[in-house]
Amino acid sequence: MYDNINETFVGQDYLRKEVVPGAFLEYTYNKDDRFVVVAGGRADFHNLFGLFFTPRLHIKYNVTELLIVRLSGGRGQRTAGIFADNMGLLASNRQWVINGNGGQAYGLQPEVAWNYGANLTWGFFIRQRDATFSLDFYRSDFMNQIVVDMENPQLVQFYNLQGASYSNSAQAQFDFLPLERFEVRLAYRFFDVKTQYTTGLLQRPFVARHRAFINLGYKTLNEKWKFDFTAQWFGAKRIPSTASNPEAYTGTCPIA
Repeated sequence: MYDNINETFVGQDYLRKEVVPGAFLEYTYNKDDRFVVVAGGRADFHNLFGLFFTPRLHIKYNVTELLIVRLSGGRGQRTAGIFADNMGLLASNRQWVINGNGGQAYGLQPEVAWNYGANLTWGFFIRQRDATFSLDFYRSDFMNQIVVDMENPQLVQFYNLQGASYSNSAQAQFDFLPLERFEVRLAYRFFDVKTQYTTGLLQRPFVARHRAFINLGYKTLNEKWKFDFTAQWFGAKRIPSTASNPEAYTGTCPIA
């Protein structure tokens, strides 16, 4: 991989070239299509950040024909592009402050995370009609992260993580065919995403902890007509601190 990046922000040039040769190896074990393991790994040498490894493991086990369990885990690393990743903040009237620590990209170190996941999918019948219930849980633990700190309403600060940062995501989904050609899908997702800021370990702003989803779909016998209805609900989101604003422009957040 080769990237030649030339960015200019408020008269300051941010230039870097990334050259990353690497090798990838993957092994698949399949026993009767019931138990499948896919193990892989990459070894890359980054011209700015040196040698790094990104292993990955996927496991699928068919407990029965209708019950499937999946597990996954691995490591990831990337060089964050703070301007491209946060384009919307250019309209926030905040002063941008980059608190580098000697890294080779904006003075910052690359992002590194370990992630894990599990899925259970169960197919069954309700009054002889198909139904599916699934549960998902995924977690990411950041060893390093570019923190986007907006807890001061006059600033947006970028710095490398000092402390804990993690993301937990859990979802339950139910699919059912109550009538011929009529499908119902219900889902609920819970997010627990926290990052260590200079002011403490806080819930990530603008991320709803609770979300719900419903989809109803119907198609005519010849499939000439299809009808679809979708609704989503998002729970409360934390907003960054506004405590240092004038009193008329301060607000409170329902999520601590």
